[in-house]
Amino acid sequence: MNEFLIKNVRIVNPDSVIDGDILIKNGLIEDSGSNLSSPTAKVIEGNGKFAFPGFIDFHVHLQDKIGDYKIADSFAVGTQVALQWGITTIGSFVTQTSTETLSEAVAKANAKVKGQLYTDLQWRLTPITFDNSSMNDIFKLIESGYSVFKFFTT
Repeated sequence: MNEFLIKNVRIVNPDSVIDGDILIKNGLIEDSGSNLSSPTAKVIEGNGKFAFPGFIDFHVHLQDKIGDYKIADSFAVGTQVALQWGITTIGSFVTQTSTETLSEAVAKANAKVKGQLYTDLQWRLTPITFDNSSMNDIFKLIESGYSVFKFFTT
C-alpha cells in the first residue's frame, strides 16, 4: 500500500485555510486534520507550504487541429503534465466538422481519449450547424449530460 502523511501543511478548503496534516492512502486523501499519525506512512514535512484542492483549466487544446495547425501534445502527455502542476480537471474542445453531426464528433473524441487521461475531462462542444436536425442533436447531448458549448459568432 502506498501511504503518505504530509505534516505541518496549510490546507486550503473552500471556506478556510487550516494548519494540519494530510494522510494519503493509495493516491486518495484518507484524512486531514491536526496531529494525524500512521505507523506505516512515509512522512513528508510540509513546512507550512500550501495544499490546494485540484485546479481546473477550462480551456485546453490537446491532440487537436486548429486551422492548418496540429496541436503536438496528446491527451496522455498533456494531462500528465497538467497533473504535475496540480491541474486535476481539463476542459477540451470537440468541434464538429462539416461532414459529421455533433454527436458523431463527440463519439469520435471520446474514443480518442479512452485510456489516455490522467485528469478529469469536461468537453466543450462546438457545433457549427444549426438546422432543425442539428438543434435536436444539441438538445439530446444536453439531456445526456453535456453542459458546456462554445458558439462562434463571427
